[in-house]
Amino acid sequence: MGLFDKKVTCSVCGGKAKKNYEELKDGILCKKCLKNVSPWFSFEPETTLEQVRGNMELKEQMKAEEAAFPRDLKFGEGLQKLYIDKAQRRFMITDLLGHNPDIYSLDAIKSCELKTREGLLNTDQEMRTSLKREYLYTFQVVMTMDDPYVKQIPFEFKAKPVITGPTRLNDEVLEKAKDRSETTAGSIVNILSGLSQKTIDTIEANTAEGEAIIAELSAY
Repeated sequence: MGLFDKKVTCSVCGGKAKKNYEELKDGILCKKCLKNVSPWFSFEPETTLEQVRGNMELKEQMKAEEAAFPRDLKFGEGLQKLYIDKAQRRFMITDLLGHNPDIYSLDAIKSCELKTREGLLNTDQEMRTSLKREYLYTFQVVMTMDDPYVKQIPFEFKAKPVITGPTRLNDEVLEKAKDRSETTAGSIVNILSGLSQKTIDTIEANTAEGEAIIAELSAY
């Protein structure tokens, strides 16, 4: 937008906006009203004002349920958190900063995909003065949803940093830690995917594998 761009009127609240607004097929959504929409809302060129208002109404219901939502299982070491309600087969997930949670049925999860990213945490100064290297693995579970407003929800969590020697490729400690972290992240995918078919109580009661996964994930 240019310096002298005119302000536009929000189609929801009637307020004025000059930047950071969302253009809809039949209206405008200002930055303030955007906060009342799901952080995972799938905005597209054909998104209508009616769809946005529908999601806003749903978000109000979610806010009313947030405080009483059971924390049977909690995942996430960073700011973003994922909670599972075993009894009602639901999950609650915050945005990447740990705020603005959404609540969905586990049956709304169509599929899950695991993405892995490796990063070196050492500063340039540390690289010059120390032989130790500190790696951090970040895992993102991307849930594809069967929902009228949200197509995908990313859940990101970080494994604990792994301190190694100067040689990364030959360091067995690093490779074992990476494998262990990927196994745990993959278990989250299995839990979420499986729960869209079958309750966690059944997994706990009938399979030793399910019990082991739940015990491992509960440590996060």
